[in-house]
Amino acid sequence: MANVDGGELSLDFGTWSSPSRPRRKKMQGDKLYLAVLPNAETAARMASLGGEFLETHRIDGAARPAQLLHFSLIGFDLSNYPLAAAVPLAERAGASVAMPAFSLSCDQITGFGNRARPALVLTCGRGKSEIETLRGKLADHILRAGFRSKTGFTPHVTIAYAQEPFAEKIPIEPISWTVDRFVLVHSFHGQGRHEHLKHWLLTG
Repeated sequence: MANVDGGELSLDFGTWSSPSRPRRKKMQGDKLYLAVLPNAETAARMASLGGEFLETHRIDGAARPAQLLHFSLIGFDLSNYPLAAAVPLAERAGASVAMPAFSLSCDQITGFGNRARPALVLTCGRGKSEIETLRGKLADHILRAGFRSKTGFTPHVTIAYAQEPFAEKIPIEPISWTVDRFVLVHSFHGQGRHEHLKHWLLTG
């Protein structure tokens, strides 16, 4: 079953096809996921846009810092799956991917998530099919390992959280960069800190 937390797709690994199951080890909300990260210049531009958008539209909320911005691809539910077992699975999935670098362009701000934690996100036009392909390759590997998830996927990067849902779709001047790698990220709950465990280059 797939969970959505704050607008990020997360695979629930609580359902096993194998009779053997690792002992549950709570991670207190920590997350592990494979993601595409904008480069430093692009991330700074996105973070600035998040703050400006909140101010311009008089939205109560908080912009996300540049170092935390990312496009989630595949997430692992660490409340049901130990980190020590999830990391090797994620690494095998990452190593299985072969595809070239591609250009990605964000051209719209819209609302995302649920009423409990509404988000403002950037969605992409150019590069959307390529990031969907990348996510599909990773998901296929994990599905072959015996786990399941929903097939739905909306590529986005969360630039702010708001107090109320935002229903509009606002075009913006495109923010573009070349995606030449993806990363395995450990997000530490409540610390505003991400650790990049490994990355893979997109070289074809």
